[in-house]
Amino acid sequence: MVRNIWDRIKRVGSCTGIEISLLADDALAINGVILHAKGTRVRKEKELSLLSSYEELTARTGTSRPLAVSVNGRGLLHKKLPAGDLKGHPIEMILPNANPHEFYHAVTRLENFTLVSVIRKEVLDKIVTNLQNKGFRLLSLSIGPSDIQYLTSFLTAAGNTPVVGSTNFQFLFSKDGQLTDIIPLAGGEDSLPDKEEYNIGDQYVRSPALLAFGSAIGLLASGPEDTAVFEHASVAGHREEYRYFRYYRAALWTLLSTLLVILLVNFFVYNYYFSRNTDLQYIQMVGRGQEEKAKRMEASLRWKEAFLSQYGWETSSRLSFFADRMAGLVPAGTLLTCMKLYPSRSTLLGEGHGIRFKRDTIEVTGACDDPTELNQFTNNLKNLPMFREVSIRNYAYKKETQSGNFLMEVITN
Repeated sequence: MVRNIWDRIKRVGSCTGIEISLLADDALAINGVILHAKGTRVRKEKELSLLSSYEELTARTGTSRPLAVSVNGRGLLHKKLPAGDLKGHPIEMILPNANPHEFYHAVTRLENFTLVSVIRKEVLDKIVTNLQNKGFRLLSLSIGPSDIQYLTSFLTAAGNTPVVGSTNFQFLFSKDGQLTDIIPLAGGEDSLPDKEEYNIGDQYVRSPALLAFGSAIGLLASGPEDTAVFEHASVAGHREEYRYFRYYRAALWTLLSTLLVILLVNFFVYNYYFSRNTDLQYIQMVGRGQEEKAKRMEASLRWKEAFLSQYGWETSSRLSFFADRMAGLVPAGTLLTCMKLYPSRSTLLGEGHGIRFKRDTIEVTGACDDPTELNQFTNNLKNLPMFREVSIRNYAYKKETQSGNFLMEVITN
């Protein structure tokens, strides 16, 4: 798992490949492609044809992607040597009187011959400087047809023809698909009147962008870690910077991902405890409401208990017994009309702090036509030990009816 992640960090995921064809009078023609690699598949996003300046290239591709460049056309010298004849310095074999330090060279080796490509340093350095000044990150640089090596395993000519052309070269293939010869072309773009389309894997590319496609495939395949590239100090510096840039970006994404995970964990933890806190506050609020309600009910209950205790309702009542004894002693000429058990002490209901009752008193009202019987009834009640005091509080005699109304108060023990 770690190795796979490390391999993805080292790889180039997307790049621009171009072939710069040097023409007469310092003119140039730029053909190219933009490739995107995902896993083991490569997809062509865009194809560029016949751009005439670096400004136009910048406008069409941007400078954010790594750049792979193949340089060909005027100013390059190509020479074929028999296989195995390349001994010593290639510049000295091709240009015996030239200074090897004034030239760059590239060697393309095939089974039956070797192709040496040579270009002056100031010409190539000028191209590299122009690209760098435009902001391109140049990670791959080649001269000659050497980038065709990345395509030979996948290249199939349309119509099964054994000849595959590019802007500056023709490539001859045998019947079994082996590259047998490379023929440099003169005249640049005019040498290819027909832009043929070739199938490379499952992607199609036209002939002017063939070597640009090979340069881009080489960069995607090798990545910035590969040191087997055309030797140029500026390109090597860019590759080194790009490696550190990839490490820095990977470390930055790792740091940001870690911070995001930490923030997410903190958010979920905070959200969990915030919800718990909200629930507990709600429970606490409900609990306080229930507690206050319970206190009110307890106070009401205590008040009722105090009321019952104050007025003697907690003890067994003997009122029915008292009423029966009094009723059993009523004379024949006496009629009881009302009996109040524990009457109130105040006559007004709103007077004082509440209704107070005479807990040991029974009030009896009635009518009697003979005061002697009423007096006898009173004496009989006084003789009972359960009554402490018996008295007539009021007696009114009416001549019209020849009877009197009385109010008797009996105080119990």
